[in-house]
Amino acid sequence: MLENFAALTPGAFYRYAITPDGDHYFVELGDRIEQFVGVDKSELLKDANLLFNRLPSEHQQELFQRVVDSAQQQAEFHYVFSVERPDGKTVWLEARSTPELKANGDVLWTGFVYDVTARERATEKLNSHLSNVNHVLNNMHDAIITTDAHGKVLYLNQSAEELLGFQLSELKGENIKQVMPQHHKRRHDNYMASYRETRQAQIIGSTRSVEVVSKSQEYIPVELRICEYVENGALRFMGTLRDLRPTIASKEALDSLRSTDPLTGLKNRSALLSHITYCLNAPTSKTSGHYCLLSLDVDDFRFINEGFGVNRGDDVLVEIGQRLQRVAADAICIARIQEDEFGILINGVQNRAQVEAYYERLKDALQEPIDLGKAASSIRLSAGACLLVSSDMTSMDVLHHCEVALGTSKQRSRGGLSFYEASLGDSYRSSALIDQKLKSPYLLSELFLEFQPQMQADGIALGYEALLRWRSDGDLIRPDEFIPIAERNGAIVIIGEWLIEQACQFLLWHQRTFPARETRLSINISPVQFQQANFVQIIAEAVKRTGIDARFLHLELTERLLIESTDHIVEKMSALSALGITFSLDDFGTGYSSLGYLSRLPLAELKIDKSFVRNLEPTSSNYRIVEAIILLSQSLGLNVIAEGVETEAELALLKRLGCVYYQGYYFGRPVAREQLTAPQMG
Repeated sequence: MLENFAALTPGAFYRYAITPDGDHYFVELGDRIEQFVGVDKSELLKDANLLFNRLPSEHQQELFQRVVDSAQQQAEFHYVFSVERPDGKTVWLEARSTPELKANGDVLWTGFVYDVTARERATEKLNSHLSNVNHVLNNMHDAIITTDAHGKVLYLNQSAEELLGFQLSELKGENIKQVMPQHHKRRHDNYMASYRETRQAQIIGSTRSVEVVSKSQEYIPVELRICEYVENGALRFMGTLRDLRPTIASKEALDSLRSTDPLTGLKNRSALLSHITYCLNAPTSKTSGHYCLLSLDVDDFRFINEGFGVNRGDDVLVEIGQRLQRVAADAICIARIQEDEFGILINGVQNRAQVEAYYERLKDALQEPIDLGKAASSIRLSAGACLLVSSDMTSMDVLHHCEVALGTSKQRSRGGLSFYEASLGDSYRSSALIDQKLKSPYLLSELFLEFQPQMQADGIALGYEALLRWRSDGDLIRPDEFIPIAERNGAIVIIGEWLIEQACQFLLWHQRTFPARETRLSINISPVQFQQANFVQIIAEAVKRTGIDARFLHLELTERLLIESTDHIVEKMSALSALGITFSLDDFGTGYSSLGYLSRLPLAELKIDKSFVRNLEPTSSNYRIVEAIILLSQSLGLNVIAEGVETEAELALLKRLGCVYYQGYYFGRPVAREQLTAPQMG
C-alpha cells in the first residue's frame, strides 16, 4: 500500500538509516531517484555515499549536521541541497522525512525527496532581479519606505536607514507609526481604515511637509509623497521622504516648524512647555498677578470623528483654534496639546473669579454652531486650570496638574471648569483605581438597581426609571464617577448588557406579580453601548428570552448620540420600535440636538434636564428654556417629562407651562425593588 501511495507522489520515496556505530545506508529507494540524480538505484542501495559525495562540500557538512540533530531530537528532517549529476548538470533536491528509533539502536528515516530545480532557479533569478532593484534604490538620495495595507513596514532603502537611524531588521514588521509624532499616531489608524474603505484620501499622490521621528527621538522635517501599488494581489504603500533640513534657510524657520501644530497652526505642546518654563522663572508681584494655564478639552469629540469622519473632525479643530486665537489674543501662548485638547497660558491673574470669567469668554466664542456637513453644532469645552504659584514646579508639573483638574471637570459635569488642588491628585489616582476595578471579574456581582417613580401631577404612576448603582469593597461609587471611565475603557458594554437583562427581569417580575397593573421601566443607554453592532440583537434576545411585553421597556438616549450618523441611529431605533420599545431623549437642551434630527427620530418623549428645573422662576432664563422645550415637544407630538422636581413650587410652574409627567425627590427617592409599595406599582 505504501509503495502504491509513493507512486502517486511527484517525489522519490526513501528510507535511510544510521547505526549506533555511525554507518549509514539506504534501506529503500523509489524509482524516481534515478531520474533525479542520474545514478542507478541499485548502486545507491549498496553505497549511499555515491549520492552524498555528489553534494558540494558545504552542503555535505550541513546535511550531516541536520541528520545528527534530527536523530538526537527525534524531529523532522528537512533540507534543500544541490547535487551534481554524472552528466554534469546540477539539480536541486528537497528532502523531508520523519525519524524512528529502532529496538537495535538504529535510527530510520522515512520520507520523500523532491526535484525543486525549477523553483530554486526561479528564486535565484528573482533574487538577482531584487538585488538590481535594491542597488538602484540604495543609491537614491531620497528615503524609500514601503508598507502593507495596515501600515506594517516591509522595506527601507539605505537612505531611509540613514535618515531614521533604524536598520531594516529593526523596523521590518513594525507599524510605520513608530516613526510618527504622537499627534499623527492617533489619527493614522483612522486614515488607513478610511482609505481602504473609500479609496479617497488627501495624501495619496500629493506632496506635503511632515515630521518623522528618528531612533534618537529627533523630529526631522521631511517632504513626503505616498503612492500605492499592488504586489501579488496585495495592496502596498510606498513613501518617498526628502530631508528638508538642508533646505530650511534659517534657524528661525526651523524653530517655527518644530513649535507649530501642523493642523491648526497653533503652537504645539513643546512650545507651550517652553513658555511655561519661562513664566515659572519670570518675576511676579501682587500688582502684576500670577500666570495661569488653562487646559481645554472638546467634550465628546470622538463622536464627531466617528459620526462625521476624521476630515470633518480636523475641520472642527481648525475652527476651534481660529476662534480661540480671536477671543484670547491677549494670551501668552495658545497651543494644541493633543488631539482635541488645547492649552492657553495667560498672565495678570489676581483671583479665581478672573479665570472663571476668562473661561466663560472662551465658551461663548464656541456657542455659534460649527458646520458639521450634515448638521451644525455648538462645541462644549471642559477645562482645568492651574496657577503658576510655586518656583518649585516644572513645566511638566504644571501641565500634569492642569490635566488632573481637567479630568475632574469631565467627571463632575462636562462643560465646567475645575482648579487644581492637591486633593485633586488623590482624585486622579482614584480615577485610576476605578478604571482597574471596572476590569474586575466580580464587577457585575457588585452592581445593583434602584427605582425612582415617574408620575403624573395627580399621583398616577407612569412607571419607573432604573438607576444604576455600584458598591465595591463596601464603598458606593457614584454613577458620574464610574460611567465616564467605563465609557472610555469599554466596560460600559458589559455593564449595559447586564442592565438590559436586569430591566427585562424586573418587567417579567412585575407582569407576573401585578398582571392587572401596567407600568413601564426606563433605562439609560450609553452612546458607546448604542453604537455596538449587536445592540439591537442583544435587546431583542433579552425580550424574547424573558417573554416580556416590550411595550413597557423604555430606552433613554442622550443628545451626545446625535452626533453620529442620523441614518444609522434611525435604523436601529426603528428596528427596536418594531418590537414595541419606546424612546425618550434624555437631558434635552444640553447637547447637540437640532430640529431636523428630532423630526426624523422615532421618539416618544423629551426629558427636560434637571439643570433647567433647578431654581425655576418665571423671570429666569431656565423658565424660557423649559417653555420652549414643552412647546417644541407639543409641535412634534411628543410627551415631555421633567426630572429633578424637588419642590411644590417647581411642580406648580411646570404644570403652568404644560408639563404632564415628572420625576424627582418630590415624588419619591430611588429605592430597591423590595421597597416599592403596592400603590407605587401602578
